[in-house]
Amino acid sequence: MKIVAIVKKYLPGNVHADYDDGTFEWFDTTELSIIEPEADAERTLFINHNQPPPPTSPWRNAGAKLRLELDDDDIDSLGSHGKEYFSDGIRILSYLP
Repeated sequence: MKIVAIVKKYLPGNVHADYDDGTFEWFDTTELSIIEPEADAERTLFINHNQPPPPTSPWRNAGAKLRLELDDDDIDSLGSHGKEYFSDGIRILSYLP
């Protein structure tokens, strides 16, 4: 599925995961607001990054407009509260800073 979204904010170390073996990880998160498709406008996506994006990455640029392709076929399950994805399932097709 392809969407257009605006980066609302970048949150370093936002998600903490504890594992059964006693190890843990922190993930940076990018909060997006969907603007297209229009039916999903203003829904929120949270993109957790497996690796921190580089300092100049569009993922970190609040206000950037991103055209994205998601591995999921649809986002009907978003509801009004949003949904979390990992960045390895999303490709930036284009962006405007």
